Amino acid sequence: MKRKVKPVGEMVLLKAIRQDMTEGGVVLPDSAKAKKSLGHIVLARGEEVDLCEVGDTVIMHGNGAFITMDGIDEDLFLVKQDQILGILYEDEDEI
Repeated sequence: MKRKVKPVGEMVLLKAIRQDMTEGGVVLPDSAKAKKSLGHIVLARGEEVDLCEVGDTVIMHGNGAFITMDGIDEDLFLVKQDQILGILYEDEDEI
């Protein structure tokens, strides 16, 4: 049986954006990497989640709850909506 996770209340599920390399291709040492502060929202449910939506790229504060599941090779985190500091967007997008 395949396991799934469903956030409850004001929790959102994020897939961490790995920051192992700069845009120019320079590999970063562990000391220079951001501590999993960027993520894509994978799942957001509940009436309490009203500031962000699935697909948003966000900056988060803290680490949240790290989730490991069989068959998933991604860094997933459960965080409260209030741990999201901002939503990244392109200049052309409206806020």
